[in-house]
Amino acid sequence: MTNYYIVAPTSGSYAAKLGISPALGSLIIGMTPTAALVSTVLYSWWTRYSYKSALIFASSFSAIGNLFYALGLPFDSIILVLIGRLLIGFGSARSINRTYIADSYPRNERTAASAWFVTAGSLGMAAGPALSSLLLYADRAGLHGAYIQDLNSTGWLMFLVWCVYLGCLVVYFRDPPRKNEQSVLVQKERELQQQQQQQQGEEDRPLLSNTKSSYLESSDSLQDGRKKNKFLSTYVPVATTFLIYFVLKLILECLMTSTSSITHFYFGWSENIIGFFMMALGLLMVPANLVVAQFSHRYSDRELIIGMQVVIGIGCLIMMQFGHVYPVFQYI
Repeated sequence: MTNYYIVAPTSGSYAAKLGISPALGSLIIGMTPTAALVSTVLYSWWTRYSYKSALIFASSFSAIGNLFYALGLPFDSIILVLIGRLLIGFGSARSINRTYIADSYPRNERTAASAWFVTAGSLGMAAGPALSSLLLYADRAGLHGAYIQDLNSTGWLMFLVWCVYLGCLVVYFRDPPRKNEQSVLVQKERELQQQQQQQQGEEDRPLLSNTKSSYLESSDSLQDGRKKNKFLSTYVPVATTFLIYFVLKLILECLMTSTSSITHFYFGWSENIIGFFMMALGLLMVPANLVVAQFSHRYSDRELIIGMQVVIGIGCLIMMQFGHVYPVFQYI
C-alpha cells in the first residue's frame, strides 16, 4: 500500500513536468490497481504450488516498475512512467498474502491475522504520502542530482526498498509445509472406488413400481427446489457483497487519487501539505477498523454495510461544490 500511494501527492506535478495535463495524474495512480486485477488471477493459481517463487516474481516486477517510474523524468517519457506503474501493479502481492494467511493460520486465528493485515495496509496507505512529503523536504535541502529529483525520488526509494526486500526474501523465506501429493492421490482413488461401488449397487436394484417412481420424481423435484433456494441464499448475498465492495473501493480510489488535483486547484496546496493530508486520511482508517470491529458484536453485517453506505453518501454530498465559494473545511 505504501508503493500504491507514495506517488499520490506528486502525480499531478509529475504529469505536468512531462508535458501532459495535471488532471491525468490520476491515470498514473490508476495504472497500478488496473494491473493488479490481472496479477491476482495469476497469483491465486501460483500459490497452489509455491509461495516463495510467486513472491520473488512479484517483488522483481515491483522493483523494475519503480525503476521505470524513476527513469521517466530524466528521459522525459510519460510512457516509461505508465509502464512502471503498470509493472508495480502486476507485482502486487496482496492476494498472495491473503492466501498465505488462509493456508498457514488455523481457523480460530485467521480473523486476528486478517485484522493485522488490514491494519498494516492502512498504515502503509498513510506512510506512502508521508514519505513523499519528506522526500520533497530532502530535495529542497539539496539532496538531488541529474537522475534523482524531487518528483521521481519516490521511485528510487521504493526501488531500493524492493531490492532489499527481494534479497531477504530469497535468503530467509521458506514455503510452509504442504500435504504429500501421494496421499492426495490415494484419497482420490478411494473416492473413485466408492463412487463406482455406489453406481454398481444402483444398477443391481430391482425396477420400482409406478407409484414409487412417481414418489421419487416428486421428491427429486423437491430436492431440486431446495438446491435452487440454497444456491440463491448462498451465492446471491456473496455476489451482492462483492458488488458493494467494488462500489466502496471505487469511491475510495476516486477520492484518494483526485486529492492532489482538487486541493491544488481550489486551495493552492503544495505537494508537502497534500502528502501530510493524505497521511492523516490513511491513519483515520485504523480507528475506523477498530470501531467496525466493535460494532460487529452488536449489529449484523447487513446493518453495518447499510450504515457505511449512508456515511459515504453523506460525505460525498458534503464534498460537492454548490456555490461559487468552496471552503477548505467543507472538503476536509
